[in-house]
Parts: sequence; C-alpha cells; structure tokens
Amino acid sequence: MAVGQVGFKDQRKVKKILVEARTNAIINRLNKTKEERFPDLAEEKEKREREIRNQETKAMLERVRTPHRHRRRHYSIISPRYMQAG
Repeated sequence: MAVGQVGFKDQRKVKKILVEARTNAIINRLNKTKEERFPDLAEEKEKREREIRNQETKAMLERVRTPHRHRRRHYSIISPRYMQAG
C-alpha cells in the first residue's frame, strides 16, 4: 500500500462517487490562503517551559510574602492548663 492510502476490509461496503469536474475556483481560493510554516518546536517548548517556571516562581514568592493565618492563630491561643499555677 502507498503512504496515505486507505484500505477497507470489505470492498462491497465501499461507496464510490463519480466527480464530473474539479472546481478549480474553490481550490484556487484555498491555495491563496494557504500558509506553510516550519516552526522550531524545540524553541517553542523551551519558551513555554520558561513561562511556566516564571509563573510558578511568582506564585511561590507570593505564598512566602503573605503571612500565614495559622501561625498567628496558633500563637494567640493559650491553653487553660498552662494558665494554672503549679
């Protein structure tokens, strides 16, 4: 089989349609808007990973800078058993 060729298990279930003429007007419009790109995938991946690292770093710094409510609440509560003279 050629590359890109489609094979069918049962040839009786294949439906064939006869196309009288190819409409070049549609194909020409498609070819005018066609863009070929050759992206550098490694560079794009590195850029995306760098952006993710920067976002994680900013989030970590925000967590470190904001005071924790748990710490304040923990130190402000004094248990009654420590209040007893002994």
